[in-house]
Amino acid sequence: MDTIKNEKVELTLYHGEGSSKDFVAAIGKHVTLPEGAVKIANVQSGTINEGQENEISWASLICYEVERYQKYASINESAKTPTLKLKLKNYAGQDLTSYVNCQVDISNCEIVLATNRYGQPIGFDLSVDFKKLKIIKPQTMK
Repeated sequence: MDTIKNEKVELTLYHGEGSSKDFVAAIGKHVTLPEGAVKIANVQSGTINEGQENEISWASLICYEVERYQKYASINESAKTPTLKLKLKNYAGQDLTSYVNCQVDISNCEIVLATNRYGQPIGFDLSVDFKKLKIIKPQTMK
């Protein structure tokens, strides 16, 4: 990899051959994730090949950084807060609606390629095994 740095931009060129996993591993070294937990804004879930033998349940948590949300909210633009998608591996159709407005620890997440319906890479998402998901429930006021 060649890296070009200046005060504002760091550009890295990938010179490797191999799989998309190799590319993600190489680029992942240069990606900074939010530290700690992020807040869950929404849940997306569904079923692929519904009613067939190879039926698969899928789910994603749509999250945002709390500090960044507060900055956008301070200028009445909270709906424009950048979000990140946390894809859940080994999800089996559980109800996730109670997770909305909770926080999730993303320290054990991995970076994965996001693809469109044709399998073409369009960006990056985070992924974590559902069993390793660390949900932080909001504290109730007394």
